[in-house]
Formats: sequence, C-alpha cells, structure tokens
Amino acid sequence: MQDVFIAGYSDKLSVRPSETITFFVSSRAGSDFKATLHRSISADPNPDGPGIVEQDASIYFRSSSFASRYQGFTPGSFAQSTTDLRAKINTRAIRGLPPAHLPKVRQICERKSTLTF
Repeated sequence: MQDVFIAGYSDKLSVRPSETITFFVSSRAGSDFKATLHRSISADPNPDGPGIVEQDASIYFRSSSFASRYQGFTPGSFAQSTTDLRAKINTRAIRGLPPAHLPKVRQICERKSTLTF
C-alpha cells in the first residue's frame, strides 16, 4: 500500500460539548504544515448531491503550524495478544460481516493470538 503525502485523523469520529478529541497528522513533507479546524456538515463527493460542506471551527482551534513527521500505520482493524484469547461471540454482532471475514472470527474462537481484517 502506498502512503499519502499528508494524512490527518482523529481518535474519535465526533464529540459532544465539553468532550475532548485529539487529532494526529502524518506528513512526508520536509517543511512545517498548517492545521485548521472545520466542522464537516456533508462529505458527499457526488456532483448531484450536496457536495462537501464545511463550517469554520477556528473558535475552538486557531490555525497553527506544526513540524512535519511521518507516522506509519497498518490499515484495517487489528488486534494482537501475548496470551491465548478466549471469545464468546454473539452471532448478532457478526451477521453483517462479509463472508470473507468469518474464518478470522473462527481464529479468535480457536485462541489464535493475532487477528487482522
């Protein structure tokens, strides 16, 4: 998988008033980058849809510059344990999984110690 030049992500998808959210940036740039905060109202890229609609949120975070730093990542869900795992799986929780993921769920039940989706 090829990395993107700069990527930003947060530890939560959304927060309520008084809750905290942390943002992270991975950048391959050789210089500083500027960060701004916007509230996403719509992220629909469809030309026939509402499009990308954002609201300025600089009241919560003023525009700032940061040193670029690359941080690698493993895409997808991942869990690892140093001990045997035991799991009791609720079948309602796995009904929506694609069939290709079911063997990996079985691995958990058989106490395998690494699971990657």
